[in-house]
Amino acid sequence: METEVQYIGDGVYARIDENGWVTLTTGNHDISLADNAVHLEPAVILELMEFLERVRVIREEAKDE
Repeated sequence: METEVQYIGDGVYARIDENGWVTLTTGNHDISLADNAVHLEPAVILELMEFLERVRVIREEAKDE
């Protein structure tokens, strides 16, 4: 069972499947019509979240300067 597709901005749509994999598509929410598709397994999603947290910290520190 996949969740509803969510538009997350900049032409990117996201969905998650029952196994925790996230699929990102560009240009169209329908994967068969999308320009590009990226499938992220749960371990990669965790790495991405850690990366985004580092980005958040860097931006916060830059804002405080």
